[in-house]
Amino acid sequence: MFWFIAFAIFFNQLVWMDIDFKALLIHLTFLQHLFPGQYFKYDYLHVSWTLTIELVWYFVAFLCAARFKRNPAGITLLFMVFSYVWIFWGSSYFPSQATMEPGLKYFFVNNNVINQLPFFFFGAYIAVKNPRFDKAGLACIFLVTVVLSSAWKVHFPDPIFITGFGIAALFLILKDMEYTNKKYVVFLSEISYSFYLIHFPVITIVSEKIENDALVVIVSIAATLGFSYLSYRWIEQPFMRMAKRKSENSMLKGKAADSIA
Repeated sequence: MFWFIAFAIFFNQLVWMDIDFKALLIHLTFLQHLFPGQYFKYDYLHVSWTLTIELVWYFVAFLCAARFKRNPAGITLLFMVFSYVWIFWGSSYFPSQATMEPGLKYFFVNNNVINQLPFFFFGAYIAVKNPRFDKAGLACIFLVTVVLSSAWKVHFPDPIFITGFGIAALFLILKDMEYTNKKYVVFLSEISYSFYLIHFPVITIVSEKIENDALVVIVSIAATLGFSYLSYRWIEQPFMRMAKRKSENSMLKGKAADSIA
């Protein structure tokens, strides 16, 4: 929220006389990816659409938690099937999809929350079951679904979760690797979300000031790392500590109530 407002003000998107309050409300409630007509009015983060995916995932995960714990593989498979049904049939009912150009149609229809959910459920399956995967098999998944994706995407519709599985396979390979200096890995993991959120506007600003492409890359990475650390240190951590305190207080109150009863 902080970076959304900060960059919107910086790039003169939030000018009082020109504010589209409906579009702004949609963005502030993280529903922007569900409303193509309002999405681009306040989109300088460029990745804010993923907040819609996260919001829906938390809601769906809450509804499916009990059943998923009993049958994680079945629930994951169910949402994979649902995703493919959407690609072949349901997407034709998406509002205004008939008038969208191919790039926008992919972004709002193929890349929407329905096609993202299997990826989330796959992650939840790993968290619940903690399965052991063969590294060679994971490497093959990454090779086929990501590196060689252009060879098979032309033959049938591509739900985004297929590529997501490949990226997940790569992460699973990296997760079990031995690192000589883990503190740098921990540092990058801690600031990764902020890095993801702000990298695009930082690149845009740097590109406007510097003409040399190599220098743009170097300065953009350095600036994004710096801002990401500040964001993690002064925005994320305080809110995480506050949430932890509230959670601990709730648990203490619950225990106190149980002891009285």
